[in-house]
Amino acid sequence: MLSDPKQQQALPGVNLEWAKLLVQQKRYGEAIELIDTGVDIEGVNEDAIASAMYLRAKACDRNKRYADAYDSASRANKHNKVEFSPEIYNDQVTILCDNWSRESMKNFPKSGNESQVPVFVAGMPRSGTSLIDQIIDAHPLASGVGELNTIETFARHLSSEYDSEKPAPDCFGNYQQRDWKRIANAYEREIKRLAHRNVERIVNKALGNNKLVGLLAQLYPKTRIIHAVRDPRDVAISCYMGGFNNRLHPWTTQLDWACEAWKQSYRMMQHWIDALDVPILEVQYEQLVANPGEEFQRIIDFLGLEWDEACTKFHESKRTVRTLSYDQVNRPLYTTSSGRHRNYLKQIEGIDWPVYPPT
Repeated sequence: MLSDPKQQQALPGVNLEWAKLLVQQKRYGEAIELIDTGVDIEGVNEDAIASAMYLRAKACDRNKRYADAYDSASRANKHNKVEFSPEIYNDQVTILCDNWSRESMKNFPKSGNESQVPVFVAGMPRSGTSLIDQIIDAHPLASGVGELNTIETFARHLSSEYDSEKPAPDCFGNYQQRDWKRIANAYEREIKRLAHRNVERIVNKALGNNKLVGLLAQLYPKTRIIHAVRDPRDVAISCYMGGFNNRLHPWTTQLDWACEAWKQSYRMMQHWIDALDVPILEVQYEQLVANPGEEFQRIIDFLGLEWDEACTKFHESKRTVRTLSYDQVNRPLYTTSSGRHRNYLKQIEGIDWPVYPPT
């Protein structure tokens, strides 16, 4: 351990990396002690402090020091906080649903791509999207490409051109049918290049997919969508404690904001179910980890593939998973994350949580 404050100031990154190793080795008390000696010194970068506090929250949580864990996460989120308005977000989702209604989409451009290869997982962060991706990737005839944002980028281009005053398809400006066809074909080529060879289904679990399901259905009318759902209280706690890119997901820095974001995500998915004809399978995280024999096969059946026992060994994959869910998808299935919010009942009280499971 470094005792000289000047040494600590010079090496905050070294301390942090060593603390990460201690957490991986389940030496949580030592990790907490090391972090506590290195993050309060003058001159340490605020981003480094936030990273250290997220790691401290993780170590305290696993050491069953839940109040301490929450306080550490709160300190980290204070450093990273970006403003978020639930009211504005609600209005944005309303506009999205109105613009992408069943009636409106009848006149939207279509790609003409009839491929069944592209599959998409949609859902809130920390809802089991990575686990579903890894289960599918373990199948010999399927593969995952992680959080590929090619179609999200195209969606941003569409938004920049979109004019609600014009009827479809003119409302999309320069992005007409040839462009939708081009992006659909280019994305299919891209995922086939990234995936295992000779597979029949390739899954993308980008976190923005819940907003894009209408576009995905226009590009790939024979696609399949898997909606990952988890108890909103567990999602909120996991996101709050996790250290996301808060500029992309500002709602992760406050529990009531996370609750509202969950409501809007679920609202979007219900809209897509009503407005589209593509099949959408809802997978509840709690059922997935409690009943893997049934739920794993339900996912594979939904994809139109024959069951393969390799899916039960998803954690043995050598595949690199760059996600906060790395710990889960690289070890055998466990159920301890279900009901995680019960360790933080004081912190979540007073928030208007939706009924779960949804009725």
